[in-house]
Amino acid sequence: MAPAPLASTTAATVPPTTVAPEPGQLQVAVRPWGEVSVDGRVIGTTPLDRITLAAGTHVVRVRHPLYEVWERPVSIRPGETAKMVVDLPTQGVRKQP
Repeated sequence: MAPAPLASTTAATVPPTTVAPEPGQLQVAVRPWGEVSVDGRVIGTTPLDRITLAAGTHVVRVRHPLYEVWERPVSIRPGETAKMVVDLPTQGVRKQP
């Protein structure tokens, strides 16, 4: 009687687990005030305290009736709070009448 073939001992391939990084937060203050959108989604009117966002780069847009739209990227780090202060009279462009 021939010996039984040995079973293959190759380990099963398990894909690595990808865990989404912890979100971060963004605080936004605008003088005199502004409507804030992040990545095209309206968040609300300032002051805004601690908007929870996924880690990474986001585009923040501020609208005010007397100024052109103000837009900047912001980098959010996991577990941290980024702060954005916008002074429209000095940083913004006033709309022409």
